Amino acid sequence: MNELIKIGNKAIVLKEFKGKRVVTLADIDNVHERPDGTARKRFNDNKIRFVEGEDYIVRNSDEAKTEFGITAPNGLTLITEQGYLMLVKSFTDDLAWEVQRQLVNSYFRTSHNTSTSLQVLQGMLDQLIRQDAEIRQASEQSQQAIDTTQNIKDTIVGVYDDWRDWVRQTISKIQKGSGMTYQDVYSTLYDQLERRAKCRLSVRVDNQRKRMALDGATKTKIESYRTLDAIADDQRLKEIFSTIVKEYAIRYVA
Repeated sequence: MNELIKIGNKAIVLKEFKGKRVVTLADIDNVHERPDGTARKRFNDNKIRFVEGEDYIVRNSDEAKTEFGITAPNGLTLITEQGYLMLVKSFTDDLAWEVQRQLVNSYFRTSHNTSTSLQVLQGMLDQLIRQDAEIRQASEQSQQAIDTTQNIKDTIVGVYDDWRDWVRQTISKIQKGSGMTYQDVYSTLYDQLERRAKCRLSVRVDNQRKRMALDGATKTKIESYRTLDAIADDQRLKEIFSTIVKEYAIRYVA
């Protein structure tokens, strides 16, 4: 049975995604007593400022129906607490201030003792345990690979002014030694990195490009920002990816 949460003069159905409470754009219009479509227009007008996965989540029509019982032919946009606070900055009437306070304190940040909540919490705990074990295993594998590569030939490692140049040159040698295409080599190495680091490289690239656009970067500069740049900008990813590249260099070059 769907749980209703009263906010101000209205009530909305409690919605959660991966253990976090979310609201729809229609929910925001409802509790703020605004005309239908008001929140969607504000969201669309400022969409470049919102980060997918942090401020909002998109579910397709099948997922919307299965997970929330909502019919959404064009997909369903779910707004997180952070996204909600960004979206309603321009709602400044007395009702808006009171609704914001209630929605944050009574909806986003309030635990509820339902069986669904317990299941979600247990699922999150199980997931954290699995992730911890996987991270430990990945760390051990990375350390073993680092130990193994201490004696790698200088012709494989080389000395370069820029880390990206070392990656490109080493991958060129891997491509020749493996017989794979350059695209296959890069795809394989990026897949390995995503699995070991538990990340999505495409999301990191998209988010950085959005930030560059907000900072006024040129279109050419934005489009030139690629996956390898995103890895280079994160020291942890850079170290893990270096280990992966060395592993393949030992296999196909040494």
